[in-house]
Formats: sequence, C-alpha cells, structure tokens
Amino acid sequence: MFRTVALFLVSANLCCAAPGVDIDVAAGIYQAQGLREQVRISLGSMGPKMRRLFQNDESTALTEDQLAAVESAATHAFRIDVFEPPALAAMAGALEPADAREIQRFLDSPVGQRMVAADILSARHDEATQDRFPDGEPTPRSTDERESLFDQVEAGTHSVDLAVGVYLAIARGLAGGTAVGSGRDPIAAEERVAQNATPEVRTQLATTMRQPVRRSLAYGYRDLSTEDLRAIVQFLRRRPGEHYISSYMAAMLAGFDAMSRRCGERIGDSWRELAIASRDATARKP
Repeated sequence: MFRTVALFLVSANLCCAAPGVDIDVAAGIYQAQGLREQVRISLGSMGPKMRRLFQNDESTALTEDQLAAVESAATHAFRIDVFEPPALAAMAGALEPADAREIQRFLDSPVGQRMVAADILSARHDEATQDRFPDGEPTPRSTDERESLFDQVEAGTHSVDLAVGVYLAIARGLAGGTAVGSGRDPIAAEERVAQNATPEVRTQLATTMRQPVRRSLAYGYRDLSTEDLRAIVQFLRRRPGEHYISSYMAAMLAGFDAMSRRCGERIGDSWRELAIASRDATARKP
C-alpha cells in the first residue's frame, strides 16, 4: 500500500524473524497485491525526478552534461526488472507459510481486490494531482468515521515510515553506487549517509511527508465503501495483516535499494568518463 512512490516516499523493525516461504508463494502475493503494476507506473518519471534531486542539491554545482548523465542513469536503472528479484527475495524471507495463506485469501476476496484496484489507481495520479496533496487538495467528501478509518489504515500500513525508508534507501543506494562507479570507497559513502540520517532527520522527514501521504491515501481510497475500510482495518490489525505490511515494506526497500545502487554506479561511471574527456580536451589545447 505504498502511497505513490513519487512522493519518495524506515522503520527499524521492517522484517520479522520468520522462516520464510517459497519464492513462488511470495510471487503469488506480489502479483495479487498489484505491486508490479504500482511500481512500474511510478518508475517512468524517475529520470526527471533524479535530475531535479541532484540539481536542487546546493552542496554541488553540476554541469548540464553531468545532470543529463544523472537523468540517463536513472532511466536505465529504475526499472521493474531491476526491482523485482531483490523485492521478491525480501518478501519471501519476511513471510510465514500460515500468514501467507491468510494474506492470499484476503487479497483474493472482493474487499482485497477492490483495495488493490484502488492502490493501482492511486499509482496513476499525475504529478499535478500529487503536487496538490501537500496543500490539502484534492479533498474528497468524507465523514468523521471515514476520516478515522483513513487514519487507522495509514497507521496500520506504516505508510509514512515506508515513505521515509524509501527516501533514505535511495540516498544510501545512490551514495554507495556513485562511489563504486567513481572508484571511491562505497562503505565510507554509505556510512556518511547513515550518520546524516539521525533520529531528528527521520522525524523531520516523517513530519514533512505525513500530510501528503495521508491525503494521497484518502484520495486514492475515496471510492471504497465504509464497510470496505472497516474490513481493511480489521485485516491490518491481525497477525497476517501485520506480516503483510512488513513483507511489503521489506520488498519495497530491497527493490529501491537495488535500483538506487545501479543508478549510482551508472552516474559514477558517466561522471568519470566526463572528467576524463574534459581533462583530455584541456590537455589538447595549445
């Protein structure tokens, strides 16, 4: 139930200590929850988003060629075929057989299918709609009970924790990947990111993301009935629901970590090639 990856949207306890399930079982849940479609939709805009992320970093002044390399690297790295293998492995490792059966039954139920359809529809929000969430729009008509249920769904899915986690996974993956591509120490690069991800920073990120994530959820689920929302909350409160969310989060973080590392490596390679070309051009000048 990740609410639009475009929001960039870590809990410290993402994975349960579970024996795991067969990869085919995890794949069945992965398909039933529509995760491939949700992620695939969100990845199309990652090139321009990564470019803006680097362009807005005041600590660096990048050339147009360097920014173009960032966008190209993101377009080639943030792909579903890069996301899926580590995501499925992480999901399989975070599930238990009994819970997996209960999760599959819920996803195959009418309520579960309507929930997944709403999640996929939410992933299709265009940027103009997404940009309005931080300002409190669009706001669907609601009731006090539905607002309370939306709050419970948001809390049960740990949507804000996941948004923060994906953001930090991208930062860590980019740092490590860029270091590898540039011939530097990736461990040191990732440690610097980890040191900067203090509890205060995490809290600040969560505060910034909470309202957009919450409003995105309410807007995406606007056509679900109150009875549907009650059933979703009931599922999330049970052990299978809790493991469903922890396995979902584990899959998302593993997949985005892999894509970010791939992106960082390509950026590092491209920047190194640009530096060599610039140096050679300078050397050839009379």
